[in-house]
Amino acid sequence: MRAVAFALLLSACATPSSPAGSSAIRPTRLPLPPATAADAGCESEPSGGEPGQRDRFTFEAGDGRFGYRNQRGDEVIAPRFAFAYEFSKWGLAAAVEAPTETAPARFVFIDPSGAVIAQAYAFDNGPDYFQEGLARIVVDGKIGFIDRGGAIAIPPQFAGASAFCHDRALVHDGAMAWEIDRHGQVTRPKAPYVPTADPCAE
Repeated sequence: MRAVAFALLLSACATPSSPAGSSAIRPTRLPLPPATAADAGCESEPSGGEPGQRDRFTFEAGDGRFGYRNQRGDEVIAPRFAFAYEFSKWGLAAAVEAPTETAPARFVFIDPSGAVIAQAYAFDNGPDYFQEGLARIVVDGKIGFIDRGGAIAIPPQFAGASAFCHDRALVHDGAMAWEIDRHGQVTRPKAPYVPTADPCAE
């Protein structure tokens, strides 16, 4: 699935464009799961789920675009995506917006109405995984984190950010790097940032 989606995406890394409208910042969020010994492997949750979550099933139209139908077979989200993932039980799905003459393809998170919640950070040939309840998003070229219910957990403000593992993530602003917890609080003092060889591996 990720290989298919990646082939549709024109850029290997996140692109500096914003989700439409101010509705991308949701006022509520789900409780963040505690980081425990069970997270020892820092396991990732897929960006989608089983078919039928939130009464949404992906389908491919004759022109190759993807949309969603409900259990009755009614089209509930028009087939406008280059690729679409199934909805998770939390109410979000990842999709690939088709490129246009003025904008490249991009990974996005959508709600059950089909509204774009945020641009998903591109990672591992697809939209970012949720790890410890959070996934990376991109707004105006800055990286932040969204929770599984679609709320902005940590506002986009970083030039780079790792996924969360053991309740911590490494972030940087291009000059300095530091560590934060899942509430965005600094847990390790800032130090000079040393770029990695792979800019997509942040």
